[in-house]
Amino acid sequence: MLTLRRLAPAAALFAGFTSTAFAQTSTSPAPAQVADETVESIDPIELQKSEADAAYRQQQYARAIELTTAVLAKKPEDHVALYLRASARVEFGVQARNAQLIRDGIKDARDAISFEKQGKSDYYLPYLYGMTSLTITEAIPKHAEMAVGIADQLLADSRYTTQERANLYYQRGLANIQARRPDDARDDFKQAIKRKSDHLAAHVALCNLVNETKGRDEALVAYNQAVASVPNSALLLNNRGMHFHSMGREKEAINDLNAALKKDPRFMTALVNRGFIHMHAGRADEAEADLTAAIEMAPNSPLPYTMRGNARVSLGRAADAIADYRKVAEMNPESGIAAADVGFALFFTGDFAGALTQFDQALQKDATIPFLSPWRVAAAKRIGRDLSNDPAVRKSIEADESMRSWFDLLTLHQLGKIDDVMLLAAANPADAAALKAQQCEAYYFIGIEMLRRKQMDDAKASFVQAVETEAERLSAYRGARMALREIDSTN
Repeated sequence: MLTLRRLAPAAALFAGFTSTAFAQTSTSPAPAQVADETVESIDPIELQKSEADAAYRQQQYARAIELTTAVLAKKPEDHVALYLRASARVEFGVQARNAQLIRDGIKDARDAISFEKQGKSDYYLPYLYGMTSLTITEAIPKHAEMAVGIADQLLADSRYTTQERANLYYQRGLANIQARRPDDARDDFKQAIKRKSDHLAAHVALCNLVNETKGRDEALVAYNQAVASVPNSALLLNNRGMHFHSMGREKEAINDLNAALKKDPRFMTALVNRGFIHMHAGRADEAEADLTAAIEMAPNSPLPYTMRGNARVSLGRAADAIADYRKVAEMNPESGIAAADVGFALFFTGDFAGALTQFDQALQKDATIPFLSPWRVAAAKRIGRDLSNDPAVRKSIEADESMRSWFDLLTLHQLGKIDDVMLLAAANPADAAALKAQQCEAYYFIGIEMLRRKQMDDAKASFVQAVETEAERLSAYRGARMALREIDSTN
């Protein structure tokens, strides 16, 4: 099934690498007009609705729900409050993958439509988006089919303005994606853009859909058309930049991200993405600078800390990286991955006891993490501990040969039960991405074993081969780069 990027009832969408960025595509009902009034003259209920609207636009969905619920306790038929709570509940439900919260938002939207009585098109947006999102959360396509049917009825109604129809086409496009009709979805997004040439969300959705169904070259045509239609959009420049990156066109990618930041110097998503591309190209110094700037913009966002930690590992500054990873672990105390990242950095510095402790803590937080067994065995081996009887390690040892996972094989290699040639031969040749990642990890684990045996030239050759895979997302890749720095500095 094609994926639905996160798009708010009135406006928002996932953009770029991994962060969110918002773009208003519709005007929501103004719950209160307070700018020119004295504080004494403001109706407290209208003020609460205004605050709820502001909270929603700032993605503070729980706060928006709290404020609108307080209004509805006093005025249960206030359709503006119901509309705002519907929007916030649906968004919060999508964010939390909570089907009941999405359903509560859908009900609020129905009530808002019922009490408003005039068929205001904006009130249908959280309903349509909610039904589409419910398809994803519950894996039931009929919800999206229902959304398409409602949108059909609304679009057949001549009372709606051109802009309102643009938003309805856009929502029907999202529903058609989940109804497995990508061609209809593509036509819907084009109809939305035809009626509102700067419909940012429709442009982004169309570019994503074309990329998934037609390929990168046709998607680039769509991106170029989108940037031409909305030339002042930092978001579209950011997204086209990341599309260039996916095509291996790094110069154009950086140019677009630079242009995005020129239009909006506070656009953190573009800053993080530029840092990511610098990292990919081996420019860890420039990556660190971008990510430090992103952290200054959003000191409570964990992603830039994680990425800066990765850059600092590549620069051979594992101690600084550990501080960044620990910050992320503090922000996400339940995250096994965050705990594991601290462990990797400790491993790279030679603190194998500390690394093993962190890996064990990571598994306590999330026992489903599949890749820690070989790292745990490698760390334990270097402090004189034998994990052969550890339950997770025993599972790898006792697994049927035909059923062994890649991480089982890495574990067996570190236990000395399979040799280098066997490990490399087991890498998956049928999947280019998997092959690259597995070769990177194989060469890294071969390299650290060579280091342990003081075979420095062989170790360096293995680390070079690990880095040449360009599997920069892997801890093994970053570890190989750091090991090469240390070998070169020692020599």
